[in-house]
Amino acid sequence: MELDTDSCYFACATSSLEEAVKIEKRTHFYSSLHLWLPAQACDERRREFIANKVRGLAWSPQPYCLERQRCDKRTPGLFKLEWSGDGMVCLCPKTYFCLSSRDTAVQGRGNKQTSKGLSKCQNRFTFDSYLNVLKKQTDGSGTNTAFRVENNQIYTYAQTRTALSYLYVKRRIYEDGVATAPLHL
Repeated sequence: MELDTDSCYFACATSSLEEAVKIEKRTHFYSSLHLWLPAQACDERRREFIANKVRGLAWSPQPYCLERQRCDKRTPGLFKLEWSGDGMVCLCPKTYFCLSSRDTAVQGRGNKQTSKGLSKCQNRFTFDSYLNVLKKQTDGSGTNTAFRVENNQIYTYAQTRTALSYLYVKRRIYEDGVATAPLHL
């Protein structure tokens, strides 16, 4: 659903990435999984891991496999799971809302949101706030308040900003409202 220089969010129609893999592709998937994500098994137990996962059996990593996982979570170039939930609305770069179910929130992961240019503490946006911007194609706005020092005096100010934008034009948008082309063409 979203891609940036340092992150990629996507949606699956299944409850996990592994469930989305066709049965005939599972051996290849599990054989190369450690090249894309932190390894779930150490090198010594990788064959056992692949065999168990292909057959749909549970995998219990040994302590040295867990050490490999911890090490791989800090390895540059591998994708790491940052957030998982039930829904997401992406409006434009650095402006999205990730929705968690109650079950996910109980496990310590709640909703995740960002609205570039607006303080999350001062502006209480909800999933529906983002969804309404997307559906109605009208911008959402909020207010930032802060202090400013000028001539040895402290002033407060409030600034209203449009930050939930439904349109982020760095491309030409065709009449269908979906297809785009580079601006220079």
